[in-house]
Amino acid sequence: MEASIQLFGYLVLTFIGFVAPIVVLTLSIYHEGSSILQQQYVSERENAEENIKEQLKKIASGEEMVESEIKGNLKKLRDIKKNAESKLSYLNPKKQIIKLLLPLGISFILVELAQIYFFQSVKISKYSIPLIYPLLLIAISFFCIALFILWKLADIILKVKNASDDKRIKDEQDNRQAILSLLERVQKNTPSPLTKVYMKIEGEEVKDDKLEFSLTVEEKKDLKIGIINSETRMAKNIEMGLVFPTSFIVEKIKRYSFTVDGSQQVIRYKQDLLQGGTNLILDPLQITPLTKGSHTITVFIKGENVEQVYRKFIIKVA
Repeated sequence: MEASIQLFGYLVLTFIGFVAPIVVLTLSIYHEGSSILQQQYVSERENAEENIKEQLKKIASGEEMVESEIKGNLKKLRDIKKNAESKLSYLNPKKQIIKLLLPLGISFILVELAQIYFFQSVKISKYSIPLIYPLLLIAISFFCIALFILWKLADIILKVKNASDDKRIKDEQDNRQAILSLLERVQKNTPSPLTKVYMKIEGEEVKDDKLEFSLTVEEKKDLKIGIINSETRMAKNIEMGLVFPTSFIVEKIKRYSFTVDGSQQVIRYKQDLLQGGTNLILDPLQITPLTKGSHTITVFIKGENVEQVYRKFIIKVA
């Protein structure tokens, strides 16, 4: 008997100290969902009130209606209003913590009184044991009331969470749609990249992979380099270059950058701005082929508003 009373007391105390605050705190976390449901329940209540007024006006005006139908409509509307007001009350965390802790507190006090009477059973054995049972019965009743309130709160919390999730999903969809619309507008307003900007080798525009040049082995050559913008718009922040195999000696000068990447030598030229319809001559590239044969040289060009392109030409060394 003593152990049962103590266990029940611990159970009530657990609900007071942990379960009730956690449930009410959870309700507070989903603030957006609470606001949505609150608006919904307020709307339901106001609609019910308006409909009740309409029914009462019909009665006052003497409009012919079946009495049972009028009473049924009024009862239904009052139930809707009462239900909406009840749901609204569950959305107030401060009220719910009081509403939940009150029966739990009474239950705990009654359990403690039952324990006191049980411990005094030796002295007043005629009265203590019979008094314990009604105390425990009332304590259990208040605990059941608290469980019912907790169950109603859990139902409300689930609805609040669903409302919050629906709002979050809708916001994400709206944001995604707004971003897509913005990107679409930006794409419409952004001009297409320039495609008719070419690098020139020995005065020839590198438009495809068909150019060929002839050199003599171990003979130094000043390779003429240039760039042409055949577009009407200005090209910006242009970077262009050539990729030579290590079978060529490339003179290193400050007017272009030079890097070695494994078996490749990369030469880069940079030009900040190039007006439309402009042919610009750059510093020549001094190279010396070391071996005979046919060598493929890669050319690249890109820029802020220039389409990135890779092309090739052939150098035949005899």
